[in-house]
Amino acid sequence: MDWTDLLRQGLDEYLHGLRKALDGLTEAERRFQPNAHAKHMDFLVWHMARDEDGEMQPFAQHTSALWHREAWAQQLGLPAGDSGFG
Repeated sequence: MDWTDLLRQGLDEYLHGLRKALDGLTEAERRFQPNAHAKHMDFLVWHMARDEDGEMQPFAQHTSALWHREAWAQQLGLPAGDSGFG
């Protein structure tokens, strides 16, 4: 097993755990915020995906993040240079 296999295995376990945690939840449950300062689960999943995209694409794929390559800021109606954070 080389480092790419180990990385892939870790990411597969991470995805499996995430799917297990979200399985069966309604949209209302995923969007629940216990207070005005808390983030809902859908935001946290999005944030995790953006972090993974920003770290793994340059590191493992030697390319820019999908967020930039596929112009997701523009697709979501955000300013062109927007990172999606903040």
